[in-house]
Amino acid sequence: MTSPLFERALGSETFAALPPNLRALHDVTGVRAWRGLADVERGTSLIARTAGRLFGLPPAASGMAVTVTMTSDGTGETWRRQFGTFSLQSRLGLAGPPGAGVIWERMGPVRATVPLALSGQGLGWPISSIRLLGLPLPRALLPRSEVTESDRDGKAWFDVKLTLPVGGLLVRYRGWLEPLR
Repeated sequence: MTSPLFERALGSETFAALPPNLRALHDVTGVRAWRGLADVERGTSLIARTAGRLFGLPPAASGMAVTVTMTSDGTGETWRRQFGTFSLQSRLGLAGPPGAGVIWERMGPVRATVPLALSGQGLGWPISSIRLLGLPLPRALLPRSEVTESDRDGKAWFDVKLTLPVGGLLVRYRGWLEPLR
């Protein structure tokens, strides 16, 4: 059996050092599902609204039911995030040698490279580069990503904030998850 994507990316020792609920969240070897609640904010600038529609981001809402289903096929993972009736799907894979701590995430026409950052509080997902339709996005156009996961109150907490260099806030969704099955 292939080890979970995040264990391969971070290395076994670093993966084992993750807080318990984050380690459980990323221990995907088949199908895992989590549920919880989230608040979603959307940017209101024309650029943010257009980009949000283009990339299929969830609508703004408070206290929205969220379900995340992760499916591993041994080479990577498919994540389906369900915000109320709205669905958002992405594909994740290893973006470097095992243990280097780098993954990629593809959502529609965008593929981001993410060097995972373990801290005492949890796990950060800073975006280091983006390819749009296979072409590298210039650094000046790279969205700022403030993405963290933490373990509090027996739950896996997430805070995903993407800000455009021109146009301000694109999206921010934050909340918590607990195992569904």
